[in-house]
Amino acid sequence: MHKIKTISVNYGDQSISNNGLVRLLMMAFFVFLFPRLVCAGELRLDEAIRLALAHNPDVKVQERQVDVAVGQRMEATGQFDLTLVSGANYSKAITPFIDNLNTLNQTLAISTGYQIGLNKELRDGISLTTAMQAAAIQSSGYGVSPQLQQNAMALNITLNVPLLKGGGSDEVTEAEDVGKINVVASQYGLRNQVVQTVYNTLQSYWNYLASLELLKVAQSSEERSKNLLDSNQKLVDAAEKPRADLVLLKADYADKIVARQMAALTATNAKLALGRVLGIDAVAIRAMADPIDGFPADMNAVSLVPRLEAMSSEALLIRPDVKVLALQLEAAQRHLLAAQKKLRPQLNLSLGVNYTNVSAGGSPYGFIADPSRPVSTPSVNVQLNYQFPIDNTQAKGSFLENSALVDQLSVKQRDLEIDVTTSVDNALQSAIQTAAQLKISQESLALYEQAVSQEIIKQKNGISTLIDVINVEARFVSARVNYIQQQQAYANALATLRLVTGTFLPNTAPFESGGNSFSLDIGSLVGLGPLNHYRSFPE
Repeated sequence: MHKIKTISVNYGDQSISNNGLVRLLMMAFFVFLFPRLVCAGELRLDEAIRLALAHNPDVKVQERQVDVAVGQRMEATGQFDLTLVSGANYSKAITPFIDNLNTLNQTLAISTGYQIGLNKELRDGISLTTAMQAAAIQSSGYGVSPQLQQNAMALNITLNVPLLKGGGSDEVTEAEDVGKINVVASQYGLRNQVVQTVYNTLQSYWNYLASLELLKVAQSSEERSKNLLDSNQKLVDAAEKPRADLVLLKADYADKIVARQMAALTATNAKLALGRVLGIDAVAIRAMADPIDGFPADMNAVSLVPRLEAMSSEALLIRPDVKVLALQLEAAQRHLLAAQKKLRPQLNLSLGVNYTNVSAGGSPYGFIADPSRPVSTPSVNVQLNYQFPIDNTQAKGSFLENSALVDQLSVKQRDLEIDVTTSVDNALQSAIQTAAQLKISQESLALYEQAVSQEIIKQKNGISTLIDVINVEARFVSARVNYIQQQQAYANALATLRLVTGTFLPNTAPFESGGNSFSLDIGSLVGLGPLNHYRSFPE
């Protein structure tokens, strides 16, 4: 029986706080200390799952994919940031010339200025540009007496309004909206990868455990065959049995040696496969301890049959892979809507207001403080620009591409819904059948064990032959192998039922508390448990 254990896992925390320190300490624990615990002498199931979630490369890759999606969303949102534009300039121009008296002369012009402004693009497509510019020109030389200082100050405000393409929020916020959808999709993708990793760890753990149990059977069978050979060898040496009896026993012993060697190789391969799922290196795999947790106890899967339809419906609501595909379809539909708007021509309305003051004298840097004399009233300009590609091939190609992608994802979504429904039904039937087969194989094993003891007694009493003993012994070994395989099949069936019903993880919204956090109840993972009905994620 399994003790109930809970694993708390945290991924993708974006905040820089004490959580970062805790996460760093956890990573140090997993990297430096945890592998030593796994190799210390026993490997528990919860330890294997912890190690897999900490080191499995697929989980790490998907975890970074969340950061990629967050970065892409930030890039898309950046187009709506307020932009500060500023600058300063200085130039000095000396121009030599020969005047009417054939004398070499020159003029000097010094120009200085600075500007500052703010640009902002709104999410409805309207863009606003504001700029304040100040300039001064100081002239001296031939024809300028004695020196001229001219100052100018200008304020410009421009509003650009798209009337057709780019108007509203569909096109302008496309990248930002899709970025937000992709972030959530990547978070569900991480949950799905965690689920797959837990599922693969369970299967690899059971496979390694089964291979070790089968190796013990092969070793026991080899030992029993050797003991039978040794006991008959003594009888032959005592001239109580013919030497021909040893031929069959030696052949049987040779077969048992080969079977044990093959079982040892299978166990080595299973150990390697588990180590790869756990994400540890070759040295740690070689030092990895044997699994200590046994197969899950038999449970009554038939009791879940009345809930089959409800389980299928719930799986469509809570499975992360279903969520990922639905979000991908939503993003594609968002792309398609924007592509449809891009088929329109470009028609922009530009509204501008300009106000300029000029003054004479003063310092070249004191534009604002100098007494000014307005030379004009505020200026207003209105422009209407129309642009439309004759063929508009780019927009048509984008629309065709996104339309096809939406259709592809719609087909995949319908197919996935069918697959989920049939998979739940198939997984439940598999759990029921393997549970029944496990019970039968357990009863068969007990009978064969009794038959072997009886056949040995009969052979000693001369009622049966060595061939009879070997045949019964072979059937007993086959029954032991079958029982182990049925235990493994039932454990995998339970894990598969958990996988297809989406009940590996509690159904809570990702990142709702600032990070990817959830807990795994190992006690329920290795058995059917209640298969609780979880609410779907809030939309």
